[in-house]
Amino acid sequence: MQSNDPNKELNVKEIAERLDLMSLSESKLASELGVSRQIISNWMKKEKFPRPEKLLKLSKILKMSFNEMVIRKESVTEPVVAFRKKGGHKISPDYLENAKHMGTLLEQLVPYLPFDINYRPPSLMH
Repeated sequence: MQSNDPNKELNVKEIAERLDLMSLSESKLASELGVSRQIISNWMKKEKFPRPEKLLKLSKILKMSFNEMVIRKESVTEPVVAFRKKGGHKISPDYLENAKHMGTLLEQLVPYLPFDINYRPPSLMH
């Protein structure tokens, strides 16, 4: 289980280097943070992501900024697919994938729609 936010992950390489530089073991770090050694191990294996209060404490202990400790990944947002379904019509996974693909293609056309910036529907604004 990684972070709830798939767009960020702990920069374990930088954190490990800082631990070495400070001659701080993961066990000692766990003690200072008030967590188990297993929690630190899970963070370092990217199986879990620290909660905000632990991330802040970690930052203070290691003297690292949030940007040094956390890697932000580019996110490719999936288009929201909204449609009306008639009767008992089943929506297949292929149909849904096709609708997402179509949404991605149509998104590129949004800047060319004839809306005045003051009247552009909020759903089409970036």
